[in-house]
Amino acid sequence: MQVVANISEQDINGVEVGQKVEVRWAGAPEELVKGEVSRVAPVVSGPSPQMGQTETSIKVYISIENGEALKPGATVDVVIYRVTPRQSLLIPNEAITEEGESKTIFVVEDGAAKKVNIQTGHSNELYTEIKKGIKENAMVILEPQDIEEGQKVRLTGGAAQ
Repeated sequence: MQVVANISEQDINGVEVGQKVEVRWAGAPEELVKGEVSRVAPVVSGPSPQMGQTETSIKVYISIENGEALKPGATVDVVIYRVTPRQSLLIPNEAITEEGESKTIFVVEDGAAKKVNIQTGHSNELYTEIKKGIKENAMVILEPQDIEEGQKVRLTGGAAQ
């Protein structure tokens, strides 16, 4: 059996094939059905007022292990488990600048700003996982819009943990 979930554009970030899913149907609320994301549609669907949708969404296809508790055509509640690795290095989104295809941040080294290319992973509305480019405990400049490579900087505030 397959469930098709319409996930809003705001909530789709981090949803990937292979993630575990729990599905509940109001007709059998005591039954928890497990599944897995099998496909994420490559296109965004427009709002569908007749279905009660007021925002754009992306279809996520979920393969169900044992769907006896579900009825074809039923409306269900879906929980997708999006997990960021526990040992991830996270930085605030406002520290990242994009230049074409590359993403960069500025760090403080020897009292001066240094531009560093980074490779990112998962992100949410506040933080982005850094896979390559900086090490733990690097001093990251949070609002780099007016900063230039080599510019002397003065530290203010406390260190983040």
